[in-house]
Amino acid sequence: MEKSLVSKPFWIDEKHKFITKFNNSNMLEATKPNGISNKLNYENDMIYDVVIVGTGLSGVSTAFWLRKLYDAEKFPKILILEKNNRLCSGASGKNGGFLWPNTDSLYDYVDRYGERTGYEMVEFAHNNAVELEKFVNENNIECDLNLKDGNLALARTKDEWLELVYSLDLVKKFVTQYPRSTMKMENFELWDHDKCTANIHSNKFIGGLMMKYSGTLWTAKLVYGIIKLILSMNVHILTNAKVVKVDSIEMVPTISKLSLENGTIIWARNVVHATNAYMTEYINFVRDKIIPTRGQCMITKPLEKSYWTYGMSANNGREYYHQLKDNRIVFGGCTKENASEHKSMDDREINAEVRREHELFFEQWYPNMTTKIEIEQEWAGVMACTVDKLPLVGKLPNSKGRNEFIIGGYNGDGTPNAFLCGKAIARMIANESPFQEGEGKGTVSFVKAYLPDRFLLS
Repeated sequence: MEKSLVSKPFWIDEKHKFITKFNNSNMLEATKPNGISNKLNYENDMIYDVVIVGTGLSGVSTAFWLRKLYDAEKFPKILILEKNNRLCSGASGKNGGFLWPNTDSLYDYVDRYGERTGYEMVEFAHNNAVELEKFVNENNIECDLNLKDGNLALARTKDEWLELVYSLDLVKKFVTQYPRSTMKMENFELWDHDKCTANIHSNKFIGGLMMKYSGTLWTAKLVYGIIKLILSMNVHILTNAKVVKVDSIEMVPTISKLSLENGTIIWARNVVHATNAYMTEYINFVRDKIIPTRGQCMITKPLEKSYWTYGMSANNGREYYHQLKDNRIVFGGCTKENASEHKSMDDREINAEVRREHELFFEQWYPNMTTKIEIEQEWAGVMACTVDKLPLVGKLPNSKGRNEFIIGGYNGDGTPNAFLCGKAIARMIANESPFQEGEGKGTVSFVKAYLPDRFLLS
């Protein structure tokens, strides 16, 4: 493999202090039931109350909500499995660093799924941002969360501009119809060509939609912060634990038997599959519903100054970028229309063709930038794109009496949804409604259209 094509994820690079500090602080925890280890400390016949597969944002959020919402006696033994030695080594550690509720896509959502579902999707994502901000502040999680400067969706064509205008019109209609919505009209502003030109250092865009309660974060830092918290809540993590099969035995059909690649067998009353695109490797139900799609990001060398404090997207969200405090730019995208990236599960290398598109983007759309953009580091990550472009969150159909759940299929929008999707899964494991809390507050706590059984009804 050529050196220039090797994927080197910036967010989870082991040179970062938060990772080395975490690893050092948890070395002594490996012998404890609530620590991190690469082998089980329990007897082989132990049955776990909940086994979660995956240490990304979805998996650790589910574990957090199980401990937050319920007494430990209800689910005393919770185990999280990570197939690699490194935690958060999937999409949560390889994204673009956005917390973007996608209000700018409301017109598209309504067109695809109808008004009610479209509204629920953006309200849910907005509530996810609200809950994440609250969680981060209450638990002093250092994850560079910035919800003060917002995100700007840019339009390059008249059609893209009209979609932004129509989306904002639909937000206004929704907020008027549902006054208890957590979305506020003062958090949205249309920018015309002149305002864009004056603020973004480019005259190439005809306008944009500024979403003020939207922003950026270091997702891997958030995940590590949640992991540190749940370890103190008597949750155990097993690394080098790749699941290859889940079934049951005839004598006890409701208990799941998880077979690991190394031959280990784990028994569980409830199983949560939080492996996003990697679910296609061992779950038959999702194989014709999830399309693994490789995305690609880069980080530049530091620029001479700060050009923007907010995040931006272009081409209907297909390109996205923001500038860090040290003046480096994180940029991702240019892959959704590249057929070679579809059904690709290999995130060990980057695509040279996509890299060239990354290099050309700023030359084409920001010709007045005085600093030449130089790539410092590049990486790939595998997204789970579904055939209907909706997440898959809920009870796994056709699981033959076992309590199995799936959480993923975010179509590249995991961070704006995963925290509250984890809460919904926790409710379902406890045989409670994930909708009730939102209905009581006049808002949305889960989206019915995300339930996997929709494929049984279609």
